[in-house]
Amino acid sequence: MDALHAYDYAVMRLVPDVRAEAFVNVGVAMHSRTGRFFAIRYVLPPDVSGLDAALLERFCAGLVCTLDGDAHGGPLALLPPSERFHWLTAPRSTVVQFSPVRGGEARDLEAVFDALTGAYLPASPGVAE
Repeated sequence: MDALHAYDYAVMRLVPDVRAEAFVNVGVAMHSRTGRFFAIRYVLPPDVSGLDAALLERFCAGLVCTLDGDAHGGPLALLPPSERFHWLTAPRSTVVQFSPVRGGEARDLEAVFDALTGAYLPASPGVAE
């Protein structure tokens, strides 16, 4: 029987106008220290009116590099996974923000991650992991 693992997750939000506090869910990040699981998935909307779509895509790709521990993610990518997760989800006042961190327990972390992305993200062939 697989072990039960605690996990944390946060929803990545696109906030085109920070002052208006309106947002669109565009991603999910999930981490489990005991399950050695760390993943992020995002889907950018086709119309990001008022925003530079190419710049936004590069920014999100950079988050993935940081998460993956890729050197292109900069010095933060060299941190342990739990520290990278908490850095990614720290409150900030920018165009890309994360929800408060929520948690749970599961045996199949990949299935939970798929369920979370299915619940929070629109279906799209342009999903990046």
